[in-house]
Amino acid sequence: VVKTDRTRQPFDEGKLRASMRKALQKRPVGEDALDEAVGRIGHRLRSLGEREVPSRLVGELVMEELRHL
Repeated sequence: VVKTDRTRQPFDEGKLRASMRKALQKRPVGEDALDEAVGRIGHRLRSLGEREVPSRLVGELVMEELRHL
């Protein structure tokens, strides 16, 4: 993941899951639905076939999944 300040970090599903859990903490969303959303985000990123993706893209995918949840 290429951040806005051009630093790079490896994609971490655990970090993604924790941040989405925090965003959903006062919502009635089950752990299974959260796991599926994280899986879909990871799958979409891998299906791009890119070695590096901008953090903005990751954020847009997360927001899209949160809207559906």
